[in-house]
Amino acid sequence: MSEKAKTITVVSTSDQKIDAIKDIIISKMNKRGVNINSIDEGKLENASGGNKKMTFKLIDSIEKEEAKKIVAEIKSMKLKVTTAILGDEIRVTSKNIDDLQAVMAKIKSMEFKSPIVFGNFN
Repeated sequence: MSEKAKTITVVSTSDQKIDAIKDIIISKMNKRGVNINSIDEGKLENASGGNKKMTFKLIDSIEKEEAKKIVAEIKSMKLKVTTAILGDEIRVTSKNIDDLQAVMAKIKSMEFKSPIVFGNFN
């Protein structure tokens, strides 16, 4: 596991063992409440000694294309909210708390690769 690169590399003697380890990783993530879409499965490669290797990339922030998609979806709702992309987060502000809750409900109903976490109302 590489924390800096946010990857998990699995090396095994067979494809079935790698699939079993993948199932374990997904079940542990699901048990901890982490969205299973936030893991990006690499391709199965041959490693030395006849082993197989697979690298899983962990996605922990919103990518630019996904952020633009979220902002476009919020703007299509035609509510009185302002959106701003700030690095790996999206800030949505409004005077009306009902509008913010409507935006949160809409975003929760959508499917994304990156985990979506909502902050407080400041």
